[in-house]
Amino acid sequence: MNVRNVAARLRNAVIRLLAIVLPPWNISWRIMLLIFAGGGVVIVLVTLLVTVWLVPGPELSDDTVRQIDRAEEACSLGMDASNRSACSDVVWKVCHTSRAFSEEQGELRSGKYFEASMYICDLAVLADAGELASVLADRYDKNFEKTGFYPPLDGLNSRGDGIAENTIFVKYFILFHDLVNLEFSILYETSPSPNNLFLKDLIAKKNSELADSYGELPLYLENREKYPIYSNFSSETKRALRNLTDSVADYFDEFRGTASLPVTGVNPKVGENPWGHNTAEMSELSDIVKQICDEARVAIRERSDELQEDLSNCLMAGEFCGHAWPASKIECSLESGTAEFENMWQRLPDICSTANETDNTGDDECRDAALTMCDYQLVSPEDDWIGQLVSMRDFACGVAGKISQP
Repeated sequence: MNVRNVAARLRNAVIRLLAIVLPPWNISWRIMLLIFAGGGVVIVLVTLLVTVWLVPGPELSDDTVRQIDRAEEACSLGMDASNRSACSDVVWKVCHTSRAFSEEQGELRSGKYFEASMYICDLAVLADAGELASVLADRYDKNFEKTGFYPPLDGLNSRGDGIAENTIFVKYFILFHDLVNLEFSILYETSPSPNNLFLKDLIAKKNSELADSYGELPLYLENREKYPIYSNFSSETKRALRNLTDSVADYFDEFRGTASLPVTGVNPKVGENPWGHNTAEMSELSDIVKQICDEARVAIRERSDELQEDLSNCLMAGEFCGHAWPASKIECSLESGTAEFENMWQRLPDICSTANETDNTGDDECRDAALTMCDYQLVSPEDDWIGQLVSMRDFACGVAGKISQP
């Protein structure tokens, strides 16, 4: 039944009711009241329709909200959880649920449902970083808590051969701590929060003063263009996202460092897509590889029981595709390579927790694994999850102490 028919039926019902109630001798008053009542019905209907269609509703499904409640509970346990990954695993599940909901609304790369899902997926990477931070705090003890300053360029020795001249290495985890604080600050833009220490500086400097002032945040804030301003979310969505963000932030309380004040002249190059392959149009075969590897990546993030099997299927599919369809070899390699990249990120805490003790030679298996990931190239620059992949790489570079400059 369309809106016009509904309005007509309501109007006629009111007219019949008034015709029964009002006395027949007062014709003029009856006419006036009938006109007023009929018009009032239309006004009420229009108001209801505008409220339903134009006033923004929650950008998260009921299932997503229920999973957010479970995630808050898991993350609130902190170091008391049965395993370090309890928080990140469940936040990734929320991410995948919200991402599926945005796709059901027809939003694959933009729109309010998509942005809400991307916020949660960015937060899942931060939850991963919380797990990694807990391992680093155990392994490096007081050294992990040191922040200090980014060193000046003069007098620094490059590490190894083939390192670009604009790359320097720092001794402690300055970059890692700054990345944590920066990403939390940006996510807290959804609404004011007691935990947001940098909101005023962030807003004040985001578009104007970054080139001249570091303030409390590193200059590399200008590179974080993948973060929109989430001011258009409904109040319900803002509340849910803030509560989840607070829960993940609380996970860092025992080992979260403070933001450093970089030395002028050192501008870390992070938040920027480092991958620039020239990819061709994907073939039907490479589309199949993408489907297989997408399933593997979900399993990797959530650490499902099928993780190893799904990853093996992805790697084998990528290799087979390259042999069977040489024209799509690069695309197939990028799909399987990206799954391997995400697996490296998820395995980094385990590697660092079991790595050998650093000896006098300076060898460190934890930092070597992080550096390998920092330098990894087999990722598509157009990947659907590029924002999260960039954050994973930046955190790995922070663990390795590798700072690249523009």
